[in-house]
Amino acid sequence: QGISAMLALDHNNELEAAREAMTEASRQVASGEIATATRTVVLDDVAVAEGQIIGVVEGRLCVASSDLDQVVGQVLEEMNVAERELLSIYYGAEVNESEANELADKITTSYPDLEIEVLPGGQSIYHYILGAE
Repeated sequence: QGISAMLALDHNNELEAAREAMTEASRQVASGEIATATRTVVLDDVAVAEGQIIGVVEGRLCVASSDLDQVVGQVLEEMNVAERELLSIYYGAEVNESEANELADKITTSYPDLEIEVLPGGQSIYHYILGAE
């Protein structure tokens, strides 16, 4: 969302017009995160065991499982990627490029019309940060 907002910035606009354009651009992007749970908890009606893979969409925990593919699938569904054109996958410090590309290939199987870009994010907590627009 932040990247889309930055791309919408027109330095020639008045401050309020620039803010509106950036806000609207960020609203067009759905975001999701994939991480490993650090504790056992029930949050947002989802029971999570420490060590499970968790999926968060728009700041809300939506799935926990030991199966990465299941978590990614649920996150993508919650992000409504079937109605989107582009998915950006930012892979974290604990994920290598090959693993991220393998995930992108699996997603392409389910969403063949979706353009996917794989980018190094280097984030330490999240295995993947997803942005769909």
